[in-house]
Amino acid sequence: MNYEHLSDKDLQEYALQKQNCYPGIMEHIQQCISCQIKAEQYSTLFAAMQDLEKPSFDFDLSAEIIPQLQVKKKPVSHSPVYLSIALIAFAFVLVTILFGNAFLSLFLSMAPILFALIMTTVSCIAAIIIIDMYKKHKAKMNSLNYY
Repeated sequence: MNYEHLSDKDLQEYALQKQNCYPGIMEHIQQCISCQIKAEQYSTLFAAMQDLEKPSFDFDLSAEIIPQLQVKKKPVSHSPVYLSIALIAFAFVLVTILFGNAFLSLFLSMAPILFALIMTTVSCIAAIIIIDMYKKHKAKMNSLNYY
């Protein structure tokens, strides 16, 4: 004989589904008076819960709540793309002002094909970074909009 009593979960399972219950649980309940009493209490409780009337409101809840809901305003889109472009333009102007002649002679002294390759590479990398930043920003903003 098992001297440990069944858990509440096992007793509730027995009270709800005696036919589909684990055989060890049924055997213990047949031998243990304390567990028989608890199982009978659960059976009585569940039967009483079945007989309870389903709760309902005596008023139309949707008619009370719907007028109080706020209409979602479309947020103003402050795209980070514009900020990135402005910062790049500002940095370019600042470098041109500070290092004007040296900066100009640097680009004039190199071969045009090398200059074109450098500018193409820099433009592509900048475009990829800006697009990635914009997608991440959009995803974060969409995760904040729950309704």
